[in-house]
Amino acid sequence: MSIRETIIKLLEEVNFAVVDDDEPFQLDSLGFIAFIVALEDEFDIEFPDDFLGIQNVLTVSSMVVVVGNLLDNCILT
Repeated sequence: MSIRETIIKLLEEVNFAVVDDDEPFQLDSLGFIAFIVALEDEFDIEFPDDFLGIQNVLTVSSMVVVVGNLLDNCILT
């Protein structure tokens, strides 16, 4: 399963239906935290604390890039 497919699956688990990869997430704070924790568990990564503000405009497209970068950093360290 690709990063994109996994992100969409995890968003659906927190009751957000993806219509467009560039559509901003409309998650409440609990849904946002549940989504981030699920991503961390699924990919064995850790988001930096400064990223965890819900005020960030998040889309599937942007999350694919962020997760990819975190995975690259994990591999490089």
